This record gives sequence, C-alpha cells and structure tokens, in this order.
Amino acid sequence: MTDTKCRYQLSSAEIVCEEFDDEMVALNLASGEYFALNRSASFLMTRLIKGHSAGDLSAIHPQAFSVEECIQFVETLVARGLIAVDLAGEVLPVDTDAIEHAQALTEKPVLEVHTDLADLIISDPIHDADEAMGWPANKVA
Repeated sequence: MTDTKCRYQLSSAEIVCEEFDDEMVALNLASGEYFALNRSASFLMTRLIKGHSAGDLSAIHPQAFSVEECIQFVETLVARGLIAVDLAGEVLPVDTDAIEHAQALTEKPVLEVHTDLADLIISDPIHDADEAMGWPANKVA
C-alpha cells in the first residue's frame, strides 16, 4: 500500500508534462504512451511532483477525492511509470493556493492512457539526434 506521507517526483527525464486549461497531458518518451489527466488528476499530479504528500492533498478537499481515491491514483501513476518516490526531498506543507484550487474541483481524478501513437512517438527522429552520430541516430532496441 502507498505511504500517504511520501514525496514524489517524475520518474525519469523521459516523462514530460504540459498543462492546458487546468488539464494535463503527460508523455512517456521511452514507451510512447501518452496520458490525459482531467482537472482533479492534473491538480494531484502537479502538487505531488511539487512536493506535497497524497495524504495532505486528499485532506484538503475530501469531497473531490478521498484518501483511498488519492492513494489509488498515486498507485496508478507509479504503476504507469510517471512518478516515483523522492527519497531525497522533504514533503512540503500544502499552501493556500493549493487549498483554494482544490476547493473548485468537483470531479474524481481520471487518468486516460493512450497507446495509439506509441510507435510514432518512439521513432521520432527529432529525439533520436546524437551529437557524435548525427541525425537521425536510430535507437538500438
């Protein structure tokens, strides 16, 4: 079971995220999977990687997501390879901005997984550039 007092970070440099109007898209450049996160999921992931614990986040607005839902969401993020426990950092207290933002959330956190473009993303020649070999440098499978 997930420790609700842990701090998390992106699991690797291969994970990139971008927020669009309170929603987020995350991309795993290694697997080619991309993920759509609704407002609540985006809020949780953003705050988790900023250093807040799952327990603290679920406590600020239990009507939007319970402790159990928050833990389940964190376990899904970890299982999908998006985040990992950050053993080096300290958990940060939840600030008033997070509390105000959480109060506006009405939906349960949802993570949509998409694999339809995985082959295209993995073979992206822009990311396959290598200073010594030139471009494109095909990755060894």
